[in-house]
Amino acid sequence: MKSTIAKRIEVVKALRPIVKNMKNQLLLFGTLKICLLVLGLTAPYLYKLLVDEVLTKGRFSLLRWICAGYITIFIISSGLMFIQRIKGNKFFFKLLFDIRYRIWNNYLKMYVYKYSNCNIGDLKNRVDDDTNAFEKFLGQHIIDYTYNWVYAVLNGAVLLFLNWKLALFGFIMVPFPFLMSNWIGKRVQNANDKQKVLWVKYEKWIYSCIQGWKEIKTFTAEKVSSMNFTHHWKEIGKNFFVVQMLFNISRTFWVIKDVFITKVSLYFIGGVLIMNGEITIGSLLVFMKYYQGLFDGVSEVNRLDIDLYNDIPSIDRVLEVLIQKDEIKRGTLRPERFMPGIEFRNVTFAYDGNNKDVLKKLSLEIKPDERIAIVGRSGSGKTTLVKLILGLCHAREGNVIISGIDIKELHPSFLHHHVGAVMQDNYLFNLSIRENLLMAKPTATEAEIRKACELAYIAEFIESLSEGYETIIGEKGIRLSGGQKQRLSIARTFLADPKIIIFDEATSALDHESEKVIHKAIENISRNRTVIIIAHRLSSILSANRVLVLDNGEIVGEGHHSDLYGKNGVYDILFKQQYEIQKLTAS
Repeated sequence: MKSTIAKRIEVVKALRPIVKNMKNQLLLFGTLKICLLVLGLTAPYLYKLLVDEVLTKGRFSLLRWICAGYITIFIISSGLMFIQRIKGNKFFFKLLFDIRYRIWNNYLKMYVYKYSNCNIGDLKNRVDDDTNAFEKFLGQHIIDYTYNWVYAVLNGAVLLFLNWKLALFGFIMVPFPFLMSNWIGKRVQNANDKQKVLWVKYEKWIYSCIQGWKEIKTFTAEKVSSMNFTHHWKEIGKNFFVVQMLFNISRTFWVIKDVFITKVSLYFIGGVLIMNGEITIGSLLVFMKYYQGLFDGVSEVNRLDIDLYNDIPSIDRVLEVLIQKDEIKRGTLRPERFMPGIEFRNVTFAYDGNNKDVLKKLSLEIKPDERIAIVGRSGSGKTTLVKLILGLCHAREGNVIISGIDIKELHPSFLHHHVGAVMQDNYLFNLSIRENLLMAKPTATEAEIRKACELAYIAEFIESLSEGYETIIGEKGIRLSGGQKQRLSIARTFLADPKIIIFDEATSALDHESEKVIHKAIENISRNRTVIIIAHRLSSILSANRVLVLDNGEIVGEGHHSDLYGKNGVYDILFKQQYEIQKLTAS
């Protein structure tokens, strides 16, 4: 029990920033609970009057007052519980919304290296499912838990007042449920921790299978897939059975102790006291009513303690995101004038868990409105360099300077407004074409949307569709070809109107015809902007003012294509074959 109280205190402290503006609602809940508590303690006394005064002494004139008392208690209790439900629904909806909103914002603030280690299904479950545990936590594990403790203590006080001898005997049985709940609770928590792990593993597997449905059909792997499905559910089912078995053991113990031991003993001792004239029949019956109230309170406290162990995994998973701290302090600067120049000063970077430096003391300068291409073999550090410019990662050593200011000091939204990117595999949402475009600029007019699409050479295609800009493009833009997806991504970037644009192998997965159209779109969007092209195709870099050759995190060559070709070993390895083919095609 001690551990559950400590856990409640820990979670309440974590929730304090969220519920600090909800004090009035919590005060209302407390008041309603106190009123219901008083009414609950009053009802058994009416029962004593019924037995001792009406049935035993024949004072039937009191019967109507006793009935009126029962009716009044019922009406008031029902009214209070109705108000409690109405107010509770509003309160808990607002609470869960605030928690989900904070989790969502923390996801958006998460650094890319941390996000890449997360499972998508797990992140979704924390927002959608695990947060529901907090409605239960505040409503049951705090409010109801406190109420039942007070209810049990007050019933115990009344029992001592009615007959202290009988009460002391009854109190001997109270500690046993808590010992049982502590024993069972820890095992329930372990089983639920395992259940979460099994469920996340299953979701990850089934998501990959649904995504790879065509591959499963192609390789005739249906039987293996079905066997894996059965295996996952067998593991989940075994663990679920353990949890249910523990709950049943707890309930069976409670019934045996409560019905066959405690109540039988109390009625026997109470009967002896009646024969000795120490207690009346009505007093014994009302004693058992209050004793039932005591044990109802203790039983509920015991149940909630076991239940909390069941909810702890979900609560901890949410708190892990809610109270996460930024590893690096976020910038706040929003300068009025933005100069689209970039400078790397002795930048060294390594990913977490990897001792090898991806970039090593790298220094370079990109001037405003310059078009620069960066090439290199796979693993040379090109993509890492892009992430540093976009602020998705931060250098371990050295500085990344944009517009004359260290990127760490710039506000993230300011940075992302001025620095855009078109990647090899841009993510398109399962929304309409218009909604995908408006992600970049929600206030864009119809004319702005059309102009962006014209410059990206996709307006004609969109307008040929039966639903035009309202066409739903499917998961990851599955209804579009590779070239159409890239052109739509370029149109979206054009709408955002960044001063610096990064093309990270934007044409590498396209055929020759699509590539030519994309290059035209890139020419349109690149005017009067600083452009960085990460490429492994020669055609993507010939128009660059300058080419940087990256190898093992270091710049090993710099200049125009004509300066590098035949003079730089790494560059020649990358482009010699392509160049010969291009020359042959041209001739």
